Amino acid sequence: MLAGTDFDHSVSARLLDFFAGETLWQRRLWDVGACASLHELVEATEAVANGALTQESVNWFKASLLETLGPDMGIGTRESRQVLQTALRADLVAGSHEVSIVRQIADSAEDTYLSRWASALDGKETTAFSTERVARAISAHMLSRGFSPQYLHRWWTFHLKHETETRTLGDLIGDAHERSTQPLQSFQVITPLRTATEKVWEIPEWLSPGEASEILSPHSRRPVAGLAGALRFSVKARDPAAAVDIAADRVDRYVARITLGGRDEHLEPMKHAWVSQGSHDFSRIRLRPRRGLEIPVLYRREEPITASVEPQIDASLELLGPVDLGSPSAAVSGAWAAVETLLTGPGDRGKVHAADRLAPLIVCSFVRAELTELAHSYKAHGSDPSARDEIENAETNTKRAGLMANLLHASPVSFPDPSDQAGADRMHRILTTPFSGLADVEEHVRRVIRRLYRVRNLVLHNAATNSTTLAATLRTAVPLLGAGIDRIVRGAVLQECRPLELAARARIVLDTASNLKPYEFADLLGLAD
Repeated sequence: MLAGTDFDHSVSARLLDFFAGETLWQRRLWDVGACASLHELVEATEAVANGALTQESVNWFKASLLETLGPDMGIGTRESRQVLQTALRADLVAGSHEVSIVRQIADSAEDTYLSRWASALDGKETTAFSTERVARAISAHMLSRGFSPQYLHRWWTFHLKHETETRTLGDLIGDAHERSTQPLQSFQVITPLRTATEKVWEIPEWLSPGEASEILSPHSRRPVAGLAGALRFSVKARDPAAAVDIAADRVDRYVARITLGGRDEHLEPMKHAWVSQGSHDFSRIRLRPRRGLEIPVLYRREEPITASVEPQIDASLELLGPVDLGSPSAAVSGAWAAVETLLTGPGDRGKVHAADRLAPLIVCSFVRAELTELAHSYKAHGSDPSARDEIENAETNTKRAGLMANLLHASPVSFPDPSDQAGADRMHRILTTPFSGLADVEEHVRRVIRRLYRVRNLVLHNAATNSTTLAATLRTAVPLLGAGIDRIVRGAVLQECRPLELAARARIVLDTASNLKPYEFADLLGLAD
């Protein structure tokens, strides 16, 4: 069980937020990890040599890494971080001396990253560190090492809340280091098939319906309905859910090969797979978990289903079809295509401008979403009875969010839940220093959406379906994408506002936010109904 300072408890709360599947989009993890980012940069230089990316794209990427990795204790000593920064300031060309430096520092940091953070935090003064930065660094690194969020949430919950021994945060990060450097484990994954036509016999992992039923029925407690056979994979992974993710990618490849062969051949997996670390005790795990794409306006109102909107909006919604549950390559391609369809315009020299236009829309949505969530939490647990009653009696969520903004602007507000407290601290900073606070969030969002564009180019122009950060890109970008497109659809339906016009509105309001009253932050885009 964790016994530490408020700093330790704040970091632990954010770790659980980042790994929990039900975490609200504005509180999720938007990072892919320091070491993964450096490997991604090396990959990007090779893509420039192959014509899949531009040098300008790489230059922007390395400049963003200079800002984020400079204070990252996990990268190495101060001297090694300085060596890295010198390399990042140079012209990075595939195969160059500087790229070799980046690669070697990333390789070296992989196995020492968490141990360095454990040493930095254990028993030492932590005022120099941001709780948010520390939590992001630790969680993103563990995910980049191949753990599933489901496993990490259980692992951290046990050690933080249920372990009998009292531990410091540094101790637990040390344990996380030990766990992340252990060898991969062997798993069997069986993916039941709903449809399996003739060519499935050619697959080495094929199990006939009878064989599959014999293995699975004892664990499912009844015969699996509609079973047309199964595929059995032997994989090495960090945990059971991570093993299923690996199997899902292999299933995608077989589906593509068989379907594209023609002659009405099909291979359709069921929604769940069965995984075991031995030959017994199989457990059921969803084959392809949802990635978190939500566009609330589509189910909160009737109008978007029937109202007339611009063809580009209908087209973008159609392109989003594979994003939430499709294969990674189809998902990243559809996600960027939707963004490009909505937010490119006359005079654009490059498609990446669409990412820079989507980011302000997401930031405006972030502020509204966080204020709304904090208002609901304060209504239930707030310390000021009169303010709590005023929020509860407000007629709309916009008014509740505005009242919450007034409270947060006046002084820091305390919440019993550490996750809410972290959100309140972020919003207090934004409301008291709007320009720098919003700019910080926007820069973070821009990095995520630009990565989506970059990885999409690697997939489409370099056939990099195994790109270093493909899975992490979808994990981070898809929930943000849903928030931004929700604003665009809402603007089109409520005000017949074109996407580029709404993006321009977002740009203006963020750059002039210092002139706003606190309650006006509840509806930065003027879309409240």
